[in-house]
Amino acid sequence: MKKILLASLSVVILASCGNGENADSQEENVGTEVVTSVGTFYNISTAEAANMIEEGDVVIMDVRSLDEFESGHIIGAMNQDVRNEDFTESIKKMDKSKTYVVYCHSGRRSAHASEILKDNGFTKVYNVQGGISAWQQDGYEVQ
Repeated sequence: MKKILLASLSVVILASCGNGENADSQEENVGTEVVTSVGTFYNISTAEAANMIEEGDVVIMDVRSLDEFESGHIIGAMNQDVRNEDFTESIKKMDKSKTYVVYCHSGRRSAHASEILKDNGFTKVYNVQGGISAWQQDGYEVQ
C-alpha cells in the first residue's frame, strides 16, 4: 500500500512541476509550432501578427525584395531581402533576444528566412502565414 501511495504521490508532484519550460516560453504559445532541423519557429495568422504588432516590442521583418517592399509593406517593417547573399551576415548584427514577426508575399520566403533566423540563434521568430497578400486580403493597412 505504501508503494502505491508513494507512486501516486510521485505522479502528482511531477505533474504539478509542469514540463520544465520557463515563463518566457509561454509567449511562444501563439501560432502553430514548426519544428525544423535548425530550430522551432511559429506560423501565425494575420490576426495574431496584428495583435503582436499592436502590443508592441516586436521587430517586423519584410524579407521580400526592395522593389516589393517599396510597393507596399506593413507599417513599421524593416526590409531584409532573404534572397540577398548578405542576408545571413546582416541578421547577425541584429538583437537575437527580440521578437521577430517575419513576412513575405505568400509565406514561403518568410518560412525560409525564419529557419535562417533560428539557425543563427534568434529565439522568438513568428512567420505570418499567407504573407502580405493575406494581410491585405484580411483588411490590414499597408504603407
